[in-house]
Amino acid sequence: MEDDESERDGRNSDADSDCVDTLCADKHTAGGFDADSTLDDLLLRFCYFLATEEYEDGIPRSTLLVYFSRILGISADGSTFERSVHYTPKLSGLIYCIRLILLESTLPRFAHSHIGWEARPRHGQLNTLNRIRQEKMCLGSQAPMGELLSLRNYGRALTRSDGPSFRVDWSEDGQEVSWDDFRLSMAQFRQIGYSALESAASSCNRLMYGWQPRCDLEKIRDRLSNNAEGYSFVSDPANGLLEAYLELSRRACLATADGLMTDSSWDKDAVRRYLTMCDVLRQEIMELVHLKGGQAPRGPELFSVEHRNGPSTLRGVCVYLARMIIKCRHQKSRRATNNEFQVVRFLPPEPSRIVYQYLVYIRPFACMLYRACFGLDVDSSLLFSSPARPKEPWKTPVLSKALQRRTERILGHPIGVQAYRQLSIAITEKHIKHISKPFNRHDDRTKEADINVAFA
Repeated sequence: MEDDESERDGRNSDADSDCVDTLCADKHTAGGFDADSTLDDLLLRFCYFLATEEYEDGIPRSTLLVYFSRILGISADGSTFERSVHYTPKLSGLIYCIRLILLESTLPRFAHSHIGWEARPRHGQLNTLNRIRQEKMCLGSQAPMGELLSLRNYGRALTRSDGPSFRVDWSEDGQEVSWDDFRLSMAQFRQIGYSALESAASSCNRLMYGWQPRCDLEKIRDRLSNNAEGYSFVSDPANGLLEAYLELSRRACLATADGLMTDSSWDKDAVRRYLTMCDVLRQEIMELVHLKGGQAPRGPELFSVEHRNGPSTLRGVCVYLARMIIKCRHQKSRRATNNEFQVVRFLPPEPSRIVYQYLVYIRPFACMLYRACFGLDVDSSLLFSSPARPKEPWKTPVLSKALQRRTERILGHPIGVQAYRQLSIAITEKHIKHISKPFNRHDDRTKEADINVAFA
């Protein structure tokens, strides 16, 4: 181990001298090397120094990174300390970055010639990594990573014993909830969902040109066990919906008002307006699923939903028991327990009809317009993504801003995703939990139990 340390120290001193020589050469020469690459290597060398700085007299705060992590624990105005629930994510970010820096410095894929670091060998990589891991990356090591890991573990323990960060008060009749300086009645809470439903229904009707095809979900076949790439209830041959959007295309071309054809060619201005309305409907469906699909999902869980099977993923939009369901994977639970946990949300009949018409008619027709008029392939398995980046899911701020606009218009003050989710949880605890009928899913003995459960 002492030989490894002396070898690393010699490498560090040689690299430091090389860095100084490179900077001096930069002042006297106009070319000869890539300035951007040199700056990247110098920055990586500095980050490596910060990640591997050793304690002085065994005191963690003597290193720059640990000292900086303490500054992150102070509030923005400097008047108080951050709560542990807000401080531990910052520590996790630092730990993640340190791991990347140490991996790149120990096993770089390409050589960093300006600081004298060679590319990783083709064999013996694990032995090389273990030397730096045991010395600088483990809990209890005399390096910033050890102290940051200890602080994060302590902060998580404090979080479990800390009180809730969102507190509400209820009126005596249970019909009004208040938090901070705001109040919300149950009638206003229902109005938020009704408003999203009205907006989505109006937009859907305009995009369908007033056409209301039959939507009988009881007759739709959706094989939930089918994991073939590209499969959904739309592509199932038994339903005959794969080319159903062509009827909408015919109506859009023949419409006298807001039609998309002029003589024998597409009216691109009208097409752009139609596609803009499609984007608006997509956001309204996002709000509709969030507000009318039961307990409000988190943003990353909602935006990871796909409407058809991907190469290695299963769809999250299905038809089951004559209802449209949204199946979300609970990402927070999976990160904490390493176990898959899925939540299925059943949409009411009217939102189910809107999502059905969007997936069967409006979305395929919009993709056809992008191909025919602009030569763009914007098709994607993601339910919520923009045509500019069809392979990238939306981020939570998209949902939060849309929800804030709607609640400010209805209530007079905005409510973001986080506050709405906490309010929905509080309302569930107050009005729904006591009327629900819990059961043991492993041993259901109620009279409503499925007779086949005994053979499971």
